[in-house]
Amino acid sequence: MSPSLADILVQKKTDIYGTLRSNRKDLSPGFAKEKVEKGQCIAYQRGKVMVLKWKDKKIVNMLSTFHDTSSVPVHSGTTKETLKPKLI
Repeated sequence: MSPSLADILVQKKTDIYGTLRSNRKDLSPGFAKEKVEKGQCIAYQRGKVMVLKWKDKKIVNMLSTFHDTSSVPVHSGTTKETLKPKLI
């Protein structure tokens, strides 16, 4: 999946979301090198295409054409509550 494919699909009125490699050629040059702490997320939006980097145990890179950067509380374990991006 790539941002250029997402642009083509948006023109054809089709939405997509999924994982993304951080070294795709259409991403901003600093996206792969940006450091993310546990629980943080970094997002970039160009038109309708949003790219998000989030870290829990590992870094996850996602691309979406219909999600935003909002977070939702998720219960993991017995009492631990964490915030995860809605896209995840």
